[in-house]
Amino acid sequence: MDQTKIKEFEVDQDQIYAGIFWVISDSRQYKDYELLIFNVSCDSDGNIIDASDIMTQSKMGDTYDHQKIWDAEIKGSSSYNHLNDKEYDYYPRGRVEVSRGWGYINVALSINKMAITDEVAERFGLMSDNISRIMVMPEISGQYKSFLDKK
Repeated sequence: MDQTKIKEFEVDQDQIYAGIFWVISDSRQYKDYELLIFNVSCDSDGNIIDASDIMTQSKMGDTYDHQKIWDAEIKGSSSYNHLNDKEYDYYPRGRVEVSRGWGYINVALSINKMAITDEVAERFGLMSDNISRIMVMPEISGQYKSFLDKK
C-alpha cells in the first residue's frame, strides 16, 4: 500500500481538521507544555479534503495511529531530538474526529483540562461556524495512558 505521511503544520483558522495530538510536558500541572499535532483538513462531516498528507495506518485503515506516526515522524527525527528517547505512549495524547457538524476531542484523562482542550479545539478549527457542537470525551478505557498514569 502506498502511504504518504501526514505533517505537523500551522493551521488555517478557517479550516477544520481531524487528527492526533500529544501534550508534551514532564509536569502534571501542564503550566508549560508543547502541543504536538498531526492533522489533515476535512469538512464538517469529517470527509478528508486532501488525502495527500495522510498516513492511514490505523486498525480501521482510515485514520491515524499514534504509534505508527510517532515511529515514522518523531523517532530519529532531528526536528524532535528532545523526544527521540521516548516511546509513543510516554506523553498523554488524544484524537480529534469530526462528524455531522460535531467535533469530538478524545483525550487522556490526565490532560482533560479546559485550557488544553480549548487549545486543541482552536488548533483543529473546531471553533468554525460549520461545527455546531464540540464534545470532549475523556478516555477511560486506558487506551491513551501515559507515564503520568503509571506513577
